[in-house]
Amino acid sequence: MSNTNLEGLKDSKSESERDARILRQGRKLFIREFEKQLKQLNSLLDTIQMAAAAEDLKQFYRIVHTLKGSAPIFGYVRIGKLAEDMVRAWEWTQSMDNDGEELLMAINPIIECAERSIHALREMNMEYDICVTEIKMDEQQDPGGGSLLGSMKSRLLLVDDDEVLRNYLTRRLQLDDCIVDEAADVESAMKLLREHTYDLVTLDLMMHPQSGYELFEFLKEDPTLKWLPLIVLSGRNDLNDKVRCFHLGADDYVTKPFQYEELAARIYGLLKRTKNFE
Repeated sequence: MSNTNLEGLKDSKSESERDARILRQGRKLFIREFEKQLKQLNSLLDTIQMAAAAEDLKQFYRIVHTLKGSAPIFGYVRIGKLAEDMVRAWEWTQSMDNDGEELLMAINPIIECAERSIHALREMNMEYDICVTEIKMDEQQDPGGGSLLGSMKSRLLLVDDDEVLRNYLTRRLQLDDCIVDEAADVESAMKLLREHTYDLVTLDLMMHPQSGYELFEFLKEDPTLKWLPLIVLSGRNDLNDKVRCFHLGADDYVTKPFQYEELAARIYGLLKRTKNFE
């Protein structure tokens, strides 16, 4: 084998080892946050069973919706599936408003939903114990990965209220030589967009208190930003959401959960197309 091939193999191995370290860090951050989310869910469920309030129901839904999208990205498919089952059970809470709150809670099966969630949370607690054990056992194992983003030398803005997922994506994109800024809400994103020039934005739709749709209007109204490439990341695989986003100017729509390699490839494709057009 030639020296060139040997050097290529060493570089590939080094990149894989580096990616593996970041992935392990991401999984640890996820589990750390997952522990807090489990405590929140158990506490909220106790409250809901005693006296259901609209804000408690919506908070419960937001947490399981976040888990549904983020858990499989870190390889925790079972946790994502349990969260998805609870999302389906509590989907009706998203139709509640202040005027119809009492009526909706009266006609929807809160007790049945709570009982289903109790079983799901018990399984999640077991999954948590398993995940902690696996992390301890697998700290020395290295998965691989990589993308073509390194050649683009781009600056990206990630807008997502899921801190664990946002931190993980930031680290992975930085490994691909991207400059990455983060925003946890729409107001922070607007501030960063005024201060810096970006090559692409990724935007989560389901955020609190403002949804990702708020940012579309901001981008459309600014002539310097209206052509900025934008990828929507959403936990909702809903046709109406997709159509609305494309009409508002989104360039791509990626449904959570997703694999990092797929997102990186979509970002690369958009950046390359934009640079070629310019």
